[in-house]
Amino acid sequence: MTIVVILVSFHTASRADAATDPNLVPNPSFETAGGNGLPANWGKGGYGTNDRAFTYPVSGYGGGKAARVEVKNYTSGDAKWYFAPVSVTPLQALLITDEYRSDATSYVTVQIVHTDGRITYADLGKLDPSSTWTKFTGYYTPPADTVKVSVFHVIKSTGFLETDDFFVGTTGPNLVPNPTLSTKTDAGLPANWQKGGYGANDRSFTYPVTGYDDGSAVRVDIGSYSSGDAKWYFASVPVKPLQPLKFEDHYRSDRESYVTIQVTHDDGSNTYVDLAKLAPASSWTSYTGYYTPPADASSLTVFHLIKGVGFLETDGYFLAQVLSDPNRFDRGYVSLMFDDGVETTYKNAFPILDAANFKVDTFIITDRLKDGTYPGYVKAADVIAMQNAGHEIGAHTRSHPDLTTLSPADAKAEIEGSRNDLLAIGAKPVNFFAYPYGAYNTPVIDDVKAAGFLGARSSDGGYNLKTGNQFALRRISMDRTTTLADVKQYVETAKEDKTWVIFLFHDVDDSGSEYAVSPALFKEIVDYLQSAGVTPITMSKGISLMNQ
Repeated sequence: MTIVVILVSFHTASRADAATDPNLVPNPSFETAGGNGLPANWGKGGYGTNDRAFTYPVSGYGGGKAARVEVKNYTSGDAKWYFAPVSVTPLQALLITDEYRSDATSYVTVQIVHTDGRITYADLGKLDPSSTWTKFTGYYTPPADTVKVSVFHVIKSTGFLETDDFFVGTTGPNLVPNPTLSTKTDAGLPANWQKGGYGANDRSFTYPVTGYDDGSAVRVDIGSYSSGDAKWYFASVPVKPLQPLKFEDHYRSDRESYVTIQVTHDDGSNTYVDLAKLAPASSWTSYTGYYTPPADASSLTVFHLIKGVGFLETDGYFLAQVLSDPNRFDRGYVSLMFDDGVETTYKNAFPILDAANFKVDTFIITDRLKDGTYPGYVKAADVIAMQNAGHEIGAHTRSHPDLTTLSPADAKAEIEGSRNDLLAIGAKPVNFFAYPYGAYNTPVIDDVKAAGFLGARSSDGGYNLKTGNQFALRRISMDRTTTLADVKQYVETAKEDKTWVIFLFHDVDDSGSEYAVSPALFKEIVDYLQSAGVTPITMSKGISLMNQ
């Protein structure tokens, strides 16, 4: 049984501490009116030259209230309703949704307030007009120096936009049935809850008692004790295996209490995992913990229990999946790749890589493998030696043409032929391709797939997302202007944003040519990666992670 406890926290509870609503947006559905005829906790505004007008309330999604903005005489800028920025946890993925309808293209943008007071913006979506209520769903991971965020759903042209039901949160919906214990059955018990225990103890159960927010709670007392436990617990709920869960409740007691997970497995068996042992609390106190169900988990419940003489009252339960941004990897990743098959690179870079036990991808122009024809390039024996050392060999066409300028037959011959050339010299497998000059289009990608490649790298700059195109991977080019500080910044950004950064090298020598990196700098880069605990991944590993 694997237990992942990320955080345990305790604090005296008040109504504001209720964990039953994971939505961070204040007044998310515009139902509460504030002063000056505006929705509470919302503002209206925009910038630029446009004639904007705001209306509240209008009929919303599901028949409630919504907010409307209309723009006439547009020249520049935008117009929007927006909620007051809310505090968020840096590097914790946010799910962002709202309902909208409009007769103009609209945009969803995150406003980020940083620790130094700076305000920056991240665009999440460009949405087509919609005559009916339509849901926008996006994900955003705040950077490490984030303090607060707001979300703007805006228009930047003549037209109208109506918005409703905003959601910003780090968890999914509450899985606990009747989490505040406010719903009673005909028998006078809390709906979807049970009482129980085991062993030799004199246990009694009381419902309702006054809860942490003056609502209902449950109480268990043990008068005499020899063994076992006593607890209230909710009906077991389905969960997703290997998806982290956040659990919270509120409690007070005159003795230590325990939080235990009961996991029901696919075969119907139950196992138990202790999550926390909590000190007595004379006032209502909140507990927070995290747990990751195993691969064969089907459902679970949570026991907050006592194992001795005393009492325990509990209330305000919350259990939800911790969201992860589908665009992001589980952490940042780095790859080192080499194009063309330059001989000096093989001689200068690969001994440094092998000493560090770093594995990389190198993409070969196969016509240049011919003995005596292309001095300065690796030969077939060098390619096999690299592959035997654990490096991946990829194809880079036969003659390095711009594939988008060739006839379909010639493009196919370059792509398919380069793979066959490498297979013919004994390089197996050859699963990946790099586009010469980074030039590709849909027919070229189709040819690459048809030739049997599993992925391809372009010369598009930037970082790779988990949901990116594995046949158009982005890269960061290393050249004579590159510094170690540049590399460090790229790596730290990838780590913070949980993206995959590919560093592309051509020449590793002291020539000073445009695409050359000195052996000394290359050694510094490898040493830095080692000291930072960053082991480069190969292209096969990166694409495997994209497909998980």
